[in-house]
Amino acid sequence: MTERWKDYVTQGVQVAGGPIPFALKQWTFLLPIFSAILRTLPSGGKVLDVGCGAGIFTALLAHHGFQIVGVDEDPEIVAYAKGMVAFFRS
Repeated sequence: MTERWKDYVTQGVQVAGGPIPFALKQWTFLLPIFSAILRTLPSGGKVLDVGCGAGIFTALLAHHGFQIVGVDEDPEIVAYAKGMVAFFRS
């Protein structure tokens, strides 16, 4: 994982008080996009999350039943994102 992503995720989780508060902060920021997706795609619809980063938004969409594929240029952040999606799906 690049240092930029490590710093962003680590600092974000630390400042927010843990992974769940960090995710909630990210989801609030992305709420307008999430609302647009909910209005236009049926549950189970397919979404491509280009530049998925740590997978916070990807996890939210997966949790709500969308078939989501996240891509990013950093293979290590993609591995982190997969863990994040698994955590929030359970």
